[in-house]
Amino acid sequence: MEYKSTFDLITLLLILPHTHNQQLQFTITMRVFAVFSALAAAGFATAQEAARFGSVNVSPCGFTGGDAITITYNATTAIQHDNVPQSVGLWIQGINVTDGIRTTTTPFFRLAHNDSLNAQADPIFTAQLTLPEIFATFTTQSWQVTSFIIYGNDVLTEFGGTTDTCPQTN
Repeated sequence: MEYKSTFDLITLLLILPHTHNQQLQFTITMRVFAVFSALAAAGFATAQEAARFGSVNVSPCGFTGGDAITITYNATTAIQHDNVPQSVGLWIQGINVTDGIRTTTTPFFRLAHNDSLNAQADPIFTAQLTLPEIFATFTTQSWQVTSFIIYGNDVLTEFGGTTDTCPQTN
């Protein structure tokens, strides 16, 4: 039997160790390919969704309670998607991931808010702050900083957000 690609060989080694039926091998290979294609499409959709709401970045990453941090929200990609933010709120939430399952360990806490955002004139909103000391007492693997924006038109008010995740240091 000739293997035409590394993918064929991996499929045979991992999934089909006891199968000699060519049609079954092809069927399983196509199913595996379909799963990988769906995962790639989901990743692309996630990137598109994030671009609709702009981006958020926290620096330095690896912070804990008492640390000074800078959070920057950039509305440029949101504006390019015709989602001009009217306001932005910066929130933080503790998260853990165990065996691929994400759980929250804290509620959302608001860190900063701007109701007078003029994103067309200045698409960047920066908040420099010191996290309250109590954040050092939470048991969490990572902190997720989320920018929630409100945007809309004459008919509807819409809401969306994007995140940046940083590992906990204590």
